[in-house]
Amino acid sequence: MQTVAMGWIEPIRSPDIRVTAISFGPIATDRVVRAVYAIWLPEGYQVDRWRLTGGGLATEVHETSDTVTAITWLEGVEEYGIGPQKDKAIRDLIISLGEYRESLEEREEQLGPTALSHLALLRRLIQRDRA
Repeated sequence: MQTVAMGWIEPIRSPDIRVTAISFGPIATDRVVRAVYAIWLPEGYQVDRWRLTGGGLATEVHETSDTVTAITWLEGVEEYGIGPQKDKAIRDLIISLGEYRESLEEREEQLGPTALSHLALLRRLIQRDRA
């Protein structure tokens, strides 16, 4: 892999890569994956009012002919975002992480140990800026 400007990693492009089984979400299909690559989203990266904190976020991107999926695995927290282009998939991922944080915070008193560890991780990772 080749590192290029802004933390992007050159995509692997091959018409022979097929995804036939993945544990979750929209990639569990038999569509041809045109590219798979990693992107580092730096601390301070912002989508709407959600801002990455705590050092940034490694994201894996899968491109098919009609969909882009951005995925992250964080100490047991699996989240993904979907869109027609990479930027929209990343946007969906960041918003999904933020909404998951808010959902856990609303129920914090009822959470078990695993969900509490997810909440602690998300509090370090993402913050909602006040308008």
